[in-house]
Amino acid sequence: MLAKVEIPHNIQHVVEQGAVIGFLIEVTMPYARSIKLSALKELHVWVNNRFFDTFSLTFCIKNQQYSSATWLAAHEECWEKEEKAKVFVPLCGGLSKGRHSISLMMHLQSDFLPYPIRQRFQKVVVL
Repeated sequence: MLAKVEIPHNIQHVVEQGAVIGFLIEVTMPYARSIKLSALKELHVWVNNRFFDTFSLTFCIKNQQYSSATWLAAHEECWEKEEKAKVFVPLCGGLSKGRHSISLMMHLQSDFLPYPIRQRFQKVVVL
């Protein structure tokens, strides 16, 4: 089962003190069962060929926000099968009107996974 980047309808700009500081992308679990959040080893996003690495992104699940340091240490928190999570991309001003290429790459590795899962998904959106 592949993770699904559900856009454009689920892109949400994030506003702080009246300014758009980035946006959220909604994703679903790319594996057939739940996994510990610490199994998410890497997460990368490209927006119109601009790269956002693991350390600049925030992973949001169950109304909790995790930086890469905290999700890698979240050995008890599970990302459930078919549960929607959100990835915060810090893009000052957000996405402007027009056409955008958005890619997301996840690398999952866990003791019970027979092999690592590394998948990249791309979508072109028009706002």
